[in-house]
Amino acid sequence: MGYSLSRYLDYNHQIAYPDNTLFNTVMTFEKLGFEIIYFAEYRPVMKFFDVGAIVYYASVIPWEFPDFSVENNLCELQNLAKIIHQFGSISTNEDRFIMIARKK
Repeated sequence: MGYSLSRYLDYNHQIAYPDNTLFNTVMTFEKLGFEIIYFAEYRPVMKFFDVGAIVYYASVIPWEFPDFSVENNLCELQNLAKIIHQFGSISTNEDRFIMIARKK
């Protein structure tokens, strides 16, 4: 089962940097006179096998989970624990990209 962990922990979650996309980055660099040598997107699936790992993950990237705490998200964490217990893990989809450019 894959979904956005951010949305699960905060139903009203808004993407922190919605304009940070490969397309926008390539277009910006081309307008600045760069030659785009390589670009690629990757959408890995990240699996969590216990709630402690989710707590750690959410704690170290505050831009993705700005109001996260065990106290604030206890209900959501308990629900995630039930899902993990039933299915063995829970997964979330990530978005990554790489671009290599050089000044013309």
